[in-house]
Amino acid sequence: MGLVHVGALPMRACFDLKGTKEIVESVLENAPLPSKPNTRSENNGFEIHWIGAENWMLTAPLESENEWIGRFSEFSANPELLVLTVSDLFSFVEISGEGGADVLASAVSVDFLGLGADASLFTEVFGQRALLVKRTHCHEIAIENSLTEFLLIKLRIAGGLASPS
Repeated sequence: MGLVHVGALPMRACFDLKGTKEIVESVLENAPLPSKPNTRSENNGFEIHWIGAENWMLTAPLESENEWIGRFSEFSANPELLVLTVSDLFSFVEISGEGGADVLASAVSVDFLGLGADASLFTEVFGQRALLVKRTHCHEIAIENSLTEFLLIKLRIAGGLASPS
């Protein structure tokens, strides 16, 4: 296994959007949405992840969170759209380096590495529900905040960066 880096990433603004593709497109001012489930699209500093049937996650820099909350509040009366602010729920972790893919393969039960470059899906990582995001230079995992240290330790052990105690 090659060199592996595992580390926590800065907090991000995260929103869980439930609604049809058409409604979500209108809320996001026609920003291009992912073309198929379990993928993501990037748009002017934010990302849209298609995570389920009529279910989307928007991630953006944390400093833009209030702007997004303001935008979404304009649609709060629409019964066909539900937007939940989930920024405080998730922490993001990065795995990179030559051996990063091997570490990830030991942590998940899906063939995530065989998916396209825009892959983004919820699955289990070391038995815990998490969002996996495939990037050109690394892989990211969004996991419940309370499980961040657990995940970092497990990934470091799998990558040979720490020993089990």
